[in-house]
Amino acid sequence: MGRLTSRGCRVAAVAGVAWGVGALLTASGSSTPAAAQVAGGSPLSVAQGFGSPFGGQQNFGQQGFGQQGFGQQGRPSGQNPFQSGRSGVIGSQGIQGGVFSSNSSGVVASGRSLRLAAFCTDLLSEPPDTNTRFRGGDKARVTLADGRTVTLASALDSGLVVMRGRNESLNPLRAGGLALSLELVNTSPTPVRIDVPAGEAVTPAGQADQRLPREADALFALAAEARLSQSNTLQYAVWAARGSTAEEVEQANMTRLPAQEGEQVQELLDASGIERKFDRERGASAARFRAATEKLGDEAEPLSGTASLPSGGKAEVEGVRSHDGTGLVAVHKDGGKYFYRAEFRNRKDGKLDVTLKHLVTGRRIHPFRGYLLVKPA
Repeated sequence: MGRLTSRGCRVAAVAGVAWGVGALLTASGSSTPAAAQVAGGSPLSVAQGFGSPFGGQQNFGQQGFGQQGFGQQGRPSGQNPFQSGRSGVIGSQGIQGGVFSSNSSGVVASGRSLRLAAFCTDLLSEPPDTNTRFRGGDKARVTLADGRTVTLASALDSGLVVMRGRNESLNPLRAGGLALSLELVNTSPTPVRIDVPAGEAVTPAGQADQRLPREADALFALAAEARLSQSNTLQYAVWAARGSTAEEVEQANMTRLPAQEGEQVQELLDASGIERKFDRERGASAARFRAATEKLGDEAEPLSGTASLPSGGKAEVEGVRSHDGTGLVAVHKDGGKYFYRAEFRNRKDGKLDVTLKHLVTGRRIHPFRGYLLVKPA
C-alpha cells in the first residue's frame, strides 16, 4: 500500500469506493451519446449531434449514476421540539450545495443536458431537487462554439446554462455512494464546453455559500494522489472540513463508519492543514435522545419491535410513542445505534408504519426514504 506525504503527515494511498464524483457527466435526451474527455483520461458522455469544434467524437455507453428510482424527500415544516440548540450542528435549514472532487470537462449540445456528480457540502440540509437552481463556479469555465469563454458563475447568472438538482439527488444507502446527482442544461442556441476544476463549489440560489476551508484545495490534491477522489472517504472529509463529526455522519446516514475509514479521513484533514478532529463528541446523539424522551413525559408509551430493512436484514427498534402518534425511536442496525424522531401509523395487520426524522433538523432522513415497517414485540 503506497503512501503520500504532505506537511509532515502521511496519507494512505488506498483506492476508495469508485463511483465517479465530479468527473461523471451523463447525457440526457440522447440514446446514443458521444464522448468528451475528462482531465486524466476518463470519458464523459455527451449529447449526440455536436459538430465538435473541440475535437472528434467517440462512442461510449452511458454511465448509470443516480438512475435508481428514489423519490423526492419530504420537507417537514415547523419548529422542531427536539432541537438541541447546539450551534455547532451544520445544516439546520436550506438545501445542500455541491463540490466537484476532480478536474473534469465535457461538451453538451444546445437543448441537451449533462448529469454531474458532486459531493454535498452540508450534511444535514435537504438534497436538491428539480426546482433547485445553483449559482457559483467562479473558477469553472464555459466555452462557446465561437471560442469565447466565460466563467460558469457568469453563464449561470445570465441563463446561458442552468444547473439544477434531480428528484433522486441523494440516497445514501443506494449502490454507488454518497454523491449528489446534479444536472447541467445548455439553454443556449449552440454547443458549449464545460471545464470544472477540483474543489469548485456551487450553492443553491438564494442561500449563503457553504464554504470549505481555504486548505480544501490541498485536501482534493491529496485525495487525487491517494486515489480517493471518487470515494466516500473524501465525502466524509468534506463534511468533516465543514465541521460535522463522525457520529453526525453515522446518524444521518444510518451507517457505522469503520475505524480505518475514520482514520483515513483524519489523515487527509491533517495532511491538508485543516484543523478539525473528525471523531469527537461521541455520545452527543444519545444525550439528545435521552433529553427528548424526558420532554415527552410519563404519558409516552414504550414500544419495541423488529423492522425488515429494504436493503436486506433486520433491525431492532425501541422507543416511546405519544398519544398523538409522534415519538422517538432508537434503531439497532449492524452493530450501530441510531436515534430519530418518529411518526407512527397503525396498520390493519398489526404492524407499524414508522417515519424517521432527524433529531436535530426534524427532517425525514434519507436512508430507506425515512421509512421502516416495524413488527411490534
